Amino acid sequence: MNEKSRVQDSSWELSQRKRSLLLSTDGKKAQEISERSEIIKDAITNEGYVKRFEGMKVKIEPDNVWVCSNEEMIVEHEITNENTFPIAFRVKVTNRNRFRLNKISGIIPAKGTFILQIRRLQCDPKSERFDVEILPYDEDFITQDKCIMNVQSISIQNRIQWFFSLGYIPIVRNIRYRQNPPWDTLFAKLNNPQNLRISAKLASACNKVGITNAIKDNLTLNEFIMLDTAFCHIQNSTSTI
Repeated sequence: MNEKSRVQDSSWELSQRKRSLLLSTDGKKAQEISERSEIIKDAITNEGYVKRFEGMKVKIEPDNVWVCSNEEMIVEHEITNENTFPIAFRVKVTNRNRFRLNKISGIIPAKGTFILQIRRLQCDPKSERFDVEILPYDEDFITQDKCIMNVQSISIQNRIQWFFSLGYIPIVRNIRYRQNPPWDTLFAKLNNPQNLRISAKLASACNKVGITNAIKDNLTLNEFIMLDTAFCHIQNSTSTI
């Protein structure tokens, strides 16, 4: 009977130790979460940091690129930080499968520049947009985290991710890759005399919509569609229309 009682007592003590250990571990985790929440709260309510958003100046050149063919192209975009404090940035794109970047995030010092190299892979021309999200960068926020002993030991990518997790709405600068408009090739066709041979049937149709021998400064949408269709037919046929 005594032996059974000792076994029960031992089991109870072991259970209590496990419970205490779990409570202790959970308590530490809760404390860490609470401390991190306070750090984030301090950062969000920091008036000095918020004021940096006012009039923040970041320039990207070029911010507009024309895509004229399906060939691979490489463009270097200069991001200039015109502020008196560092900034952190990250890049998002509408279609990541078409592009390769030398960096998707980074830190630019005060009055510094960064060259963002964008390589557009070989594919059909299509309009795309890059969003460059930007926040003021201040390492003092990171040093408030007691779990971080040395800021320099943390990778730049993790530092940037830490800042963008604070909840601030970043300012956004755009880089646009634009497909040539459909009428761009039409002008080249108009300069080719071979494309201006038309049949009596087409001439009659043109006269009905007002396209005559008179010089015109512009075309209506119907006129453009008719001419574009006619030119496509000429290219696909050996006979005139």
